[in-house]
Amino acid sequence: MAYVMATQTRISKTKAILDSMKNIKMMGLVSVMEEKIQKARTHEMRQYVTLYNLMVAFFLSGKYVF
Repeated sequence: MAYVMATQTRISKTKAILDSMKNIKMMGLVSVMEEKIQKARTHEMRQYVTLYNLMVAFFLSGKYVF
């Protein structure tokens, strides 16, 4: 669930930034916004790694059904 929420947050931030790109460029905040998107992506990937490790542990435990 945390991974899905992180992905949705990143996408909504990206959309908001793209929607106001003209204003962002005029104010010279492109690099600041780029950093915000990158931080959101990093957070999303950390959440994915946690989910992935959990799935690996689950499948290696042998307690799954085909």
